[in-house]
Amino acid sequence: MSILQRRKSTGEIQKAGRSTLWWSAAVPFLLNGAGIGLWAAFIPVLAERHDLDPFTLGLILFAFAGAGIASMPLAARAIGRLGSGLVDAVLTAGFCIGLAGPLLSPSLPVLVAAVILFGVMNGAMDVAMNSHGGTIECLRGRPTMSSFHGCWSIGGLLGAVAGGMLIGQGLTGATATTLLVATGLGMALAAAPSLLAAILPEVSSDGTTAPGGSTSPAARREARVLGLIALLCMAGEGVAADWSALFLRIEAGSSPAFASAGYAGFALTMAVCRFLGDRTILRFGALRVARTGGLLVAFGIGMAVAVPTPALAALGFALMGLGAANIMPLVFSSAGRIPGLPQGAGVATVAAIGYAGYLAVPPLFGFVAELVGLRAALALIAITGFAIALSAGILDRQPQSAVAA
Repeated sequence: MSILQRRKSTGEIQKAGRSTLWWSAAVPFLLNGAGIGLWAAFIPVLAERHDLDPFTLGLILFAFAGAGIASMPLAARAIGRLGSGLVDAVLTAGFCIGLAGPLLSPSLPVLVAAVILFGVMNGAMDVAMNSHGGTIECLRGRPTMSSFHGCWSIGGLLGAVAGGMLIGQGLTGATATTLLVATGLGMALAAAPSLLAAILPEVSSDGTTAPGGSTSPAARREARVLGLIALLCMAGEGVAADWSALFLRIEAGSSPAFASAGYAGFALTMAVCRFLGDRTILRFGALRVARTGGLLVAFGIGMAVAVPTPALAALGFALMGLGAANIMPLVFSSAGRIPGLPQGAGVATVAAIGYAGYLAVPPLFGFVAELVGLRAALALIAITGFAIALSAGILDRQPQSAVAA
C-alpha cells in the first residue's frame, strides 16, 4: 500500500461522499473515450496533412498501441507507491495535454514522437482509471465498473461526433485543439480533489490487513488467466470494429450506406448494456452475466454467419455487443481484487494482454480470411464466446465494501 493510503482514515473517505467519488472516477473514463474518439476522427486529416501511405500510417498506429502497452507496468508501479487516485488525476490531465501533440504536429518526425507520447499516456491512464474504478467499487461494496465503461463508450461517441463536426467546419488547427484540451483539462481539474479523496483503507479483499506489496505465484497465474479472457473479449471487439462493415458488404450483400450498421449496432448495444450492467450483475451475479455474455457473443456471430442477410447480420453484431458489454468490466474488476497482488498490478497485466489481442488479432483475422473466406474466419471468432463462457468462474468474485455503509 502507498504512503498516502496509510494516511487516510475511514472517516475521511466517508466525508467525500460515494456519489461524488463515483462522478469523479467516471470523468477519466469519459475523457479517455472522448480523446480516443477525437483521435480516430482526426486520423484521416493527419494522413492527408503528412501525406502518409497506408503502410506508414499502419506503423504509426502500431507505435501508438505499442507505447501504450509498454507504459502499463510503469503505471502499476506508480499506483503501488502513490495510490490510484493521484496517478489517475495526473494521467488524466497528461492525456488531455498529450492529445494536442498529434493534432498540431507540423512534420512527420514530430507526429511520430507525439503519437508515441500520446500512446504512453493512453496506456498508463487505462491502468490508472480501471484500478481507481476498482477502488470506488470496493468503497461502494457493489458492482460499479460497468457504468464506468459505459461512460467510456459515451465519451468515444461524443469525441467522434465532435471531431467530425470540427473537421466538417474546417476547424483542425490550434484554436480548435486549444478549446478541446482546455475543456478536458477543466473537467480533469474539477474531478481531481475527489479522485485524491477516494483512497482505500489498508485492507485486503477479505477485510484483513493487507501484507503490503508482495506478489505470490498463484496471484500472477490468476492475473494471466484473466488477461487471456480479456484477450478473447478484445479480439472479438477488434474484429467487429475492423471487419463488420466489410462482412455486411461482401457476405451479406448490404448497400455501402448500410454496411456500417453492424458496428453501429455492436457499439450501441454495448454502451446501453454497460449502463445497465451494474444492476444486472448485482441481481444475477458475475458468473451468470459472464457466461450468458460469452454465449451471446457466440450466438450473435453464429447468426451473422449462418443467415448472412444485411438485417440479420447487423442484428448478430448487435447481440455480440450485448454479450461482450460487461465482460471487460468484470475482468478489470476481478483483476483489481486478486489477493497477493499490489494495487494496479493485476489491472496492468490484464490490460497489456487484452490490448495485445486487440492489436494483433484483427490483422491475423485478415490472413485467415484470405485462406478460408470471410464467413469461415468470422465463424472461428465464435469460439472466443464459448471460451469466455467456459472460463467465467474466475470472474465470480464480488466486491467487498471497504467502508461501512
